[in-house]
Amino acid sequence: MRDHYHALNFRGNSTIEFRFNRGTLSPETFKATLQLIQMYADAIKHSRLDTACKISLKWFRRVAKQRGYTEFLSYLKRRNIQ
Repeated sequence: MRDHYHALNFRGNSTIEFRFNRGTLSPETFKATLQLIQMYADAIKHSRLDTACKISLKWFRRVAKQRGYTEFLSYLKRRNIQ
């Protein structure tokens, strides 16, 4: 199945699967990834799936600043993710 190789897999039974790769072995990147997943999980809890799938990077930045997720914000800056 082709979906097996994507970072997000929506084909599970009422689940969303997040996949990590070797780039997440540094502690800072791993923590930034967990912060991203926490933000996404909170968004899904409070909205419909079709709405949660349309969340923008701007929304993630705003929430990360509110929560003090410095690792996530640093990751975006290091990778020059606009």
